[in-house]
Amino acid sequence: MHRMLKFVAVVFLAFCMPLSADIQNSAAPQLKMRKPNWRVEVIEAHPEGGPKKVRFFEQVSKSKEVAVKEMEFYNNGQVKTETDLIEVAQDSPAFQEWKTIYVPHGVSVFGLPNGQMEKIVTYDQGVLHGELKLFFPDGKLKGNCPFVQGIRHGVVISFYENGQKQEEAQFDQGKLSGDLIRYNEKGSRIALIPHRDGVLHGEMLEWFDSGALKATRRYIDGLLQGDGIQPAVVIYGEEKEILEAQDFRSGSPVGLHVMYHKNGKEQYRVVYLEGKKSGKEQFFDEQGNAIGEGQYIEGLPVGEHYRKHDNGKLGFTAKYDMQGNLLEPIIEWNAEGKKVKEYLVKNNQLDGPYLEWYDNGSPKAIFHYVLGELDGEQVEYHPTLHMKAKAHFSKGKRDGKHEEWYANGQLLQEIGFSQGQREGFLRKFYPSGKPALVENYTLDQLDKERQEWFENGKQRMTGIFVLGKKEGIHREWNDQGQMVFEGKFVDDLPDGLLRSWYSNGQMKENLSYCHGKKSGKAQEFYENGQLRGEATYEDDQLHGKVMAWNEGGSIFVIKQYSHGKQVGEQKEFYPSDEKGKEVLARVFLHDEQGQLDGEQNTYYPDGTKQSITFYQHGQLHGKKSIFSENGLLIEEAFYEQGKMHGRHFQRLQDGKEAIFTYENNLLEGPHEIYYPAEEGRPPVKAYSAFYVDGNLEGEVQEFDPEGNLAATTPFVHNQKQGIANVWDTKGKLLARIEFVEDNRHGKFEQFFKDGKLMKEASFQNNALHGEEKTYHANGTLISQIPYVAGEIHGMARDWNAEGVLIYEGEYRHGKRQGKFNKYYDNGKPKLLQMFVDDQLHGVKKSFDDKGKVVEVRYDRGKKIG
Repeated sequence: MHRMLKFVAVVFLAFCMPLSADIQNSAAPQLKMRKPNWRVEVIEAHPEGGPKKVRFFEQVSKSKEVAVKEMEFYNNGQVKTETDLIEVAQDSPAFQEWKTIYVPHGVSVFGLPNGQMEKIVTYDQGVLHGELKLFFPDGKLKGNCPFVQGIRHGVVISFYENGQKQEEAQFDQGKLSGDLIRYNEKGSRIALIPHRDGVLHGEMLEWFDSGALKATRRYIDGLLQGDGIQPAVVIYGEEKEILEAQDFRSGSPVGLHVMYHKNGKEQYRVVYLEGKKSGKEQFFDEQGNAIGEGQYIEGLPVGEHYRKHDNGKLGFTAKYDMQGNLLEPIIEWNAEGKKVKEYLVKNNQLDGPYLEWYDNGSPKAIFHYVLGELDGEQVEYHPTLHMKAKAHFSKGKRDGKHEEWYANGQLLQEIGFSQGQREGFLRKFYPSGKPALVENYTLDQLDKERQEWFENGKQRMTGIFVLGKKEGIHREWNDQGQMVFEGKFVDDLPDGLLRSWYSNGQMKENLSYCHGKKSGKAQEFYENGQLRGEATYEDDQLHGKVMAWNEGGSIFVIKQYSHGKQVGEQKEFYPSDEKGKEVLARVFLHDEQGQLDGEQNTYYPDGTKQSITFYQHGQLHGKKSIFSENGLLIEEAFYEQGKMHGRHFQRLQDGKEAIFTYENNLLEGPHEIYYPAEEGRPPVKAYSAFYVDGNLEGEVQEFDPEGNLAATTPFVHNQKQGIANVWDTKGKLLARIEFVEDNRHGKFEQFFKDGKLMKEASFQNNALHGEEKTYHANGTLISQIPYVAGEIHGMARDWNAEGVLIYEGEYRHGKRQGKFNKYYDNGKPKLLQMFVDDQLHGVKKSFDDKGKVVEVRYDRGKKIG
């Protein structure tokens, strides 16, 4: 019920707040701004009545509207997701994926219950397309990953909380490509992992935090592979000493595998043939003395194997026959000569008794294995010789009594098992011997009475279970013996009165249930005894009056419900510590179906009106007005049956005033914006346009603050069509460009203030096509660049003000191809070079201002001399 008391009418506020007040996170600039003519539909509600999921629809013609956005809310009113939508056909892949015609398209923002950003995702018709961004709880960027049609493609980066880069990798069509680089929190590289086509390929490098090389590993097509000179794997110490070297061919170890002590002496060596150990395996101490060896034939251990500690005492022995089978148990000793392990291995699995001792010689464990699985009695001991655990296993599963003890010999717990499932009583005890828990299991499910105690002997909880389900009265207490919970359950469902208390004995909450559903009066209290909330439920739905109070006794919420729906008048107040001095925050009215109906009002904390909005049975109907704290009108609109109709006024964030006209939820007629009003002068128009059936038609005009015409753009059915012009404050033409079907197409010209031509170009289908020329103020050329379909194609040139050529470059379809030269203002060469396929090729000549030349030779982008 407490969550219900936090409910805020987010759907209503989405429409009673001005558009200019919409919070658009800077990290998500592409989210569609909600428009005043969008219709909202509640798709799903929380049990307490608050909206859980809402969908917005935009009118696109007189007879059609489309879904454009969906929002989900937590129960506390915070936004969980905000997603831009598109409608798809039922036979589309997106419909099959999402099981709905409304799929994400564009930006989707995910939030946490505390209001912090969690992640931003971009979709194209339901498929991940664009950047996915993740954030830490404090709002800092955690990582970003680009997608192209559902496949990772591009640079993926993750960050530490301090802002330093953690990892960076390149994906090509879903596969890792190039170097994956990892960094430490100080920004230094600690690993470089090369990939090709999604598998490891190349030399992998690791570094210590100090910057010293830690390891190199060479891969070819995902498999370790040496290069014939350096082994595939080399491990270094922090002093740059080699600690290990091992070679591989196609992922299998070959040749010598050697390890070194830090002083450079060998620590270990063995030879591999065809991926298997072959010959003698040897171990050495730091002085180079042999301390262990064993023989291998085609990877199988044979004969006697042993290893000694650095002090010369035996540490490991094993004896094998010529087929690699153990002839007797493996034994391990500690450095003092005490036996610490004894066991058998068969087919690389523990088999038979496994014995383990502490360093002082006392037993630690006695286990029994059958081909890797525990079987039979298993025993563990504390160093004090007291038993630690005793259990019985059958084919790897617990079967029989399981017992554990504290180090002082006191029983810790006991429980029965049958074929891996708990069966019978489970008892737990404190080190003092006092009971901690008693419960019973049948077929691994709680059954019969469960009791729990504090160490001081006070009861902690008691309750009955029937095959895993709660049954009857359940009670809980604190360690002082004060009851903190009591409730009745039937078949695991609450049934009857459930009550909870604070540790001081003050009632916290009481709720009535009937067969798992809330029923009757529900109350919640503050720890000081003040009533926090009171409601009545019928068949698990709020029904009747709901009230909530602040801790000081002032009213916070007064609402009416009917079978889970808000009906009648709903009041919410600003928090107040003084009883009887409540300040209204909002008053909403609902009809019998739970839909907003009639006049809806919100207020500022000082009591002044914030908004007035009229609804008729869930649809906006009538005037909507929003005011600033000082009473200034911010927005005003009119609706008929949920659709905007008539004049719409909006005061923008920069102070400009916009006046729209709507008809049947579509923009219709004049659309004007005025500069902020100044005392003593009439309003000055900043923008003027005309709409027909929601589409821009005719000339759009823009004006400067003095009222002079600054720009015109012609529109036909919402698309730019014709010549657009820009003027200066004195009416002089500054630029003009032609549009065809919303694309730049035709001539573009830009002028100096004296009317002389500054720049000229041509466009075809929104791309530069033909020569782009730029002029000095004296009319001579600055540059001449040939374009074909938006790409430079041909010879590009630049001149200085005296007409001297200072640059020339040849291009082919946007890439450098041919000479690419630069000259000093006196025309003498500064740089002479040639390109082939956008790469330097041949001799590059660089000249200083005295004519001295430096030559460098390149072969397709690589410097060779």
